[in-house]
Amino acid sequence: MRNFFYIFSLLLTYPNIFAQVCKFTQDHNGNIGSTHISCGYNFSNSCINITANFPTIRDSYSYASPTQIAYNPTGNYTTGIALNANDDDRFIKKLHLSEIGGNEPFLFHFYGNVKSSLTISSNGIISFNDNINEGDFSTPDSNNNSLPSAFLPQDAIYGIFQDLEFNSANDSEIYYHVMGGYPCRKLIINYYKARLSGTELTSTFQIVLNERTGIIEINVESKPLADSSMRFKNALIGINGNVLNGIAAPNRNTGNWQATNESYVFTPNGNNLSPTNYRWTNSLNNSVTNNATVNVCNIVPSIYTATANYTNQNNEVFNVKQNHPITFDNAYPIPKNHSEVICNTTTSLQQSQFYSSINTQTNHSLFRYKFYLSNADAINNNSNFIPFNQNLQANQTYYVRIENANDSSCFKIATLQLLSQVEFPSHVEICDAGNDRTQEYVLSGLNCLLFENIPNVTNIRYYLDNQTNPSTTAILTSNTRIRVEYNLPGCPNIMSNEIRVNFIDGPVLLMQELNFESFEEIFDIITNNNPIYEEPYIWEEELEESGIVLSNASDITSIKAFLTLEDAINNRNPQNRLKEGLEENNYEYDLYLRIENESKDCRGFCYNILPVNARVKFKRIILNINDNDPDDPIDFL
Repeated sequence: MRNFFYIFSLLLTYPNIFAQVCKFTQDHNGNIGSTHISCGYNFSNSCINITANFPTIRDSYSYASPTQIAYNPTGNYTTGIALNANDDDRFIKKLHLSEIGGNEPFLFHFYGNVKSSLTISSNGIISFNDNINEGDFSTPDSNNNSLPSAFLPQDAIYGIFQDLEFNSANDSEIYYHVMGGYPCRKLIINYYKARLSGTELTSTFQIVLNERTGIIEINVESKPLADSSMRFKNALIGINGNVLNGIAAPNRNTGNWQATNESYVFTPNGNNLSPTNYRWTNSLNNSVTNNATVNVCNIVPSIYTATANYTNQNNEVFNVKQNHPITFDNAYPIPKNHSEVICNTTTSLQQSQFYSSINTQTNHSLFRYKFYLSNADAINNNSNFIPFNQNLQANQTYYVRIENANDSSCFKIATLQLLSQVEFPSHVEICDAGNDRTQEYVLSGLNCLLFENIPNVTNIRYYLDNQTNPSTTAILTSNTRIRVEYNLPGCPNIMSNEIRVNFIDGPVLLMQELNFESFEEIFDIITNNNPIYEEPYIWEEELEESGIVLSNASDITSIKAFLTLEDAINNRNPQNRLKEGLEENNYEYDLYLRIENESKDCRGFCYNILPVNARVKFKRIILNINDNDPDDPIDFL
């Protein structure tokens, strides 16, 4: 099974096809698609509840009979990127859908499969056959076939399949562009004043693909009757899969016909697909909730992303997602707790010098700051706050009430700790990759544990046991004693107390190494876009399908492959393609699997490394369609 990850737009009725509703998240106040926090925002017990409600969609393995609607073209027929079309009976341009439309790929599914590319023909066809390339022959003749037919171009859309030609000496041209906002964009392919072959008659029409719905629109401004001098006079509007399931527009299933100002819509009508396995993540990478509703209580500017799965008839899993940004008004306080070491107790500590440290907002004239010695006084807005012109003291914790300057009821509390020295824990927790209570470690990895909230520390050095010289790496055990020396402004060479190590278990594996063999089991499909000697490979899926169990633990979150042990340890350069070994090495080579679980230290998720003795040889298939031969009958691609 292969997973295709994509977001879709909501399927509506034909008249509203250009005004699709694409926001599927809503907070408890009814704000759709995003939440903006201002002083009047109504919280739910100091939190925000955001619910995802993805709709049921239709599988595209089949389409309803196309419907003719009122003429409704999308934009102008000369809008978009010109292909500089100057050809006849050729595929002119290949579009890789991951490369168009901005930061998010434009993904479109057709007859139950997600498509990675399409190729535009001079004869009014767009083909989803990945093996067709620019310059390949495109037949101009339907040979009197009508849909459904195995003798017509398959896996294709016929805007108007007819014998056309383009010449740079006239105004005939093909344009394409993407319009609309993610995830409800449209890919429009405009055929403008295409010449009917050998004549001065012109045909103008467009093919419109709706992002991730499978909906196809075909709009025809003009299509004249074919001239009697033309060799191939038939024309066809329709779509064609690859198992005799093509359908044509009413009264447009081959023949010599003319049309003006017509529009047709092709809509999937497969099984209803309902969302499952809801999951929320956020841009802060500190929350995961496996429910349709997420309860946000750590409220800061962020983007929460809802994800749900859909499984189609082919057991392909579609990951559907929607972003829900949380933004703030400039006059709404965004507190952050702050600790700072003030080792020079004679330093003057003005209240205003800490405003930027305790409030994320940058325009401090919009706020009033009140420093208290107790949290209760700050919450209750008591009058015993520190006078505005009074300096603060080291070795003191302050509770700062940050108020909107015009509304004292709109406030948040930040904690400010002013310390005379760094307070270190007695133990630090680190991941134990081998679960042997011994870990080779780069000691600078402890910085995020010991100095996370100390912004003004410099020149950090680590000493092990009774050593007098600092170390940069060490083999840590439960008995290792660590001291850290550091500098603060005005106070160099401060030495910590002794710190011990506690280990966090990594995944427990069922084997010490894995012998992995794939000998002529996988096809190496070689095309212009898929290089030789490697194929896409998702280890979690392939191991599961092969019945290989690496661990009985239920908290495994990911399995990634690396070419070197160093890369695996540092989580660097993961391999998402399986490579063939060298023939002179009997197709054998080494891999390293990094298996991660849900536990983590400040450097990331805990892991274990499994060496892999790999032996990989592919079966080879070379696909390259470049049919320039003038044989008769003409080939159908």
